[in-house]
Amino acid sequence: MSPKGPVTAGNHLPRGCEDTAVKSVTLSMRDYSLIVAATTGFTIVTLLLVFALDYGNLTVQPDELIWLSIRNDILGPLLIGGPTFFYLFSKLRQLALTRQALERLAFTDSLTGIFNRRAFHNAVEPVLLSERPVAAAMMVIDVDHFKKVNDTFGHHTGDEALVAVSDAIRTSLGADDVLGRIGGEEFAVFTHCATPGLAALKAEQLRAAVAASDFGRQLGACGLTVSIGVAFSDTSTTYEQLYREADTSLYEAKHSGRNRVVVSYRDRHRGFAETVAPVSSVA
Repeated sequence: MSPKGPVTAGNHLPRGCEDTAVKSVTLSMRDYSLIVAATTGFTIVTLLLVFALDYGNLTVQPDELIWLSIRNDILGPLLIGGPTFFYLFSKLRQLALTRQALERLAFTDSLTGIFNRRAFHNAVEPVLLSERPVAAAMMVIDVDHFKKVNDTFGHHTGDEALVAVSDAIRTSLGADDVLGRIGGEEFAVFTHCATPGLAALKAEQLRAAVAASDFGRQLGACGLTVSIGVAFSDTSTTYEQLYREADTSLYEAKHSGRNRVVVSYRDRHRGFAETVAPVSSVA
């Protein structure tokens, strides 16, 4: 889900293209084809209207003046209306493309190209607020020892590490999963899962994908790992509540060794307070 409809985990602007998309919108050949077709259609309509309005005048004119009137009726729309229509349609198309780019930029993290916090919230909340409860999991993912990476290799490498984490996570997600960067070195994933066990398995796959990334191996002893807190629910809940539970699980994962997954869950048969799962994996 996106702020305006269904999305997939891969829906994002290419990194580095967001600002360019806003500053300069270049029309493609397909855009120009549409503009030419619209211009031609409106010019033809204008010609027909001109002849319709001038029909009475043409029927009473002498033969020697009829062709002069017809010529003027044709040249006016072609020489004035055609270029005017083309210019207006070009500007309208550019405006529409710029608006689309701005809308996407408003919901896109500029570094990683994935959803930002606002977009992630707007994508998940309608699902949780639906009349029929869904079985789903919220995963809050935090990069381990990220400050050490910045202090050791510099902030540019830190940015590259965040991109590597987002890429590793994205490649492990399904088409209906939602991924977002919700602040700093923290990411979040929302996914439909039938059971807490499947949610834990998916989170473990994400953790392992990040740990096995090529970029992590380039960092040497620092490595690149994440801790993941998971909250599963198949009862009615809110975004804030599910996120809070996932964040609590993340806190436990961070303070019990890092590079691991901790899952908490509630279901129709047992309350949340009775079902806090222990650490599900340690690398």
